[in-house]
This record gives sequence, C-alpha cells and structure tokens, in this order.
Amino acid sequence: MLHRTSLPVLTTLFALLLAAPACDGGDDGSSSNGGGGSGAGTNSGGGGSDTSSGGAGGAGGEGGGITAPACDTREITVAGCLLPPTISSEPIDVFSFQEPITVTAVRAAGASEPCHADEYYFYRVGSGRAEVIIEGTTESGADVMVGIDLPGFTESAVAVGDVLDVTFDVNRETTIFGGKISSLRIERSGQLVAAVGENDPVGLPLTEGETSCYRDTDLCGYEEHTITVEASGGEPVSIKNGETATVGDLEVTNDRYYRNYDTSGGCNFGLDVEYLIGATTAAVP
Repeated sequence: MLHRTSLPVLTTLFALLLAAPACDGGDDGSSSNGGGGSGAGTNSGGGGSDTSSGGAGGAGGEGGGITAPACDTREITVAGCLLPPTISSEPIDVFSFQEPITVTAVRAAGASEPCHADEYYFYRVGSGRAEVIIEGTTESGADVMVGIDLPGFTESAVAVGDVLDVTFDVNRETTIFGGKISSLRIERSGQLVAAVGENDPVGLPLTEGETSCYRDTDLCGYEEHTITVEASGGEPVSIKNGETATVGDLEVTNDRYYRNYDTSGGCNFGLDVEYLIGATTAAVP
C-alpha cells in the first residue's frame, strides 16, 4: 500500500490534537458529512474525478461500521505499461503518448522486463505485471515497448506487421498523496484490441454497484463493490471484483473497485474510490 504523508497537513493535525480534548480515534467517515473523496486512491493509485464513471470519492459513509463478508485475497489480473522512445529519469506528473506503431515482435514477458522496473512505475497502469510484450516502431523508426495483462488477451491478439494505434496517458496532477490516473488503449483499424485503466474508465460507461465485501487494516477500511457496465443497445451487466463478463462485443474485467475509508485518522484523510479495469474484444483473432 502506498502510504501518503504531507508534512504541512500532519503539522496542522498535530497542532489541533494538542489543542483539542482527547478522543477515541480519527474520523471514520461515519457522519453524514464524513470526509468526501479527494479522488486519490490508496493501493492502485488514485481515484478519478467523474462520479458517472466511478472515479470520484463520495460524500462520506459508514467507515469501519460496514456489514459485509470479508474480502478474499486474490492476484492482480489487469496491468499495462508503455516505454516510449524517450523515457524521463525523473518522476512525471503528466505524460501522453498517442502514435501508431508497427509491430516487430510479440512474446510472453520475461522474468525481468524493463516495463516491470520500479523506476518506470509512472509508465504503468496499475501495479501488476504485464504478461504479453509487444515491441514496435513508430513512423519515425523509434522503438516502443507495450505490455499488457488482461483476461482473454493473448499473444495471438496481434501479429508482427500489424499497425496498432496506441494511446497511453498518466496524470498525477489531479490526485494527491502519490495517486495516479493512467490508461493504455490499443486499437487496430479503428477497432479496440485491448484497454486497461487505473482509475480511468477507458471509455466504458460504468457505475458503482452493490457492496460485495469489506476488509480492514490498522489504518484503512476497504469496501469492495461490483460495477455495472452498459452495453450499447443492451442490458447493463453487473461484474464482481476479480471477475470478467461479456458486455456486448467486449470482455470486461473488474479487477477491483472499492471505496477507501480512513478509519484511523492516518489513512487518507477521507473517503476515496479507486478501481482497475480492462476490456478486450470478445472474439480475439
């Protein structure tokens, strides 16, 4: 988990604690106007800013007092990365890549791919490991590496010689305490091949569904939710955390979608939402 600290904020909090009567714990978000979401996440990055896409924090909730089954531990199944021709040696706040590439190689990821290196964290979607690596060149001949992990997506989805339109975006300016919003989208001839989003709906019309489970740590509470995705001209489809469902002509994965509660006063200073999702065509060539 990414622990967020802010010296000015903490200094102010300590001063208030010294001046106020003793209490039995931090704000747990249980009041009707409990800490609203700032858009920052806790584990996968940061919350988005559009409530229609499930990206922004709510207006408070019952932090620490939620009645729901305990969440199971599971592996991350959605991830992405892009290494552009020029890589910054410093952390980046905003970066965008949008160019066609010609595929020169498609392979399973090795044990130590550059895409997985910690120093390239800001060129990644989520914190998982990309299992399929696509190497290619831009129209100017520069090398690009794209990595993706997504249920239903295999090496056969693309071939050497394919021209892919690749779009990658990351933004940390609209989040706080180290969170980020990132996405990777791959298209061929105007058709979606695959897309993964970290606190970004990647164009999917999704909304928050019902509570499915809850878990606690020493500092935070995490309330997992299903998501509902609407297919064009079809019925809305509900997808649980860790599951994949067919939505129209897409296979959509809800790797995780949850609300974060500050149950201790030291987790995230409020209630936030974060999610990690992906989509690929239902019939991969």
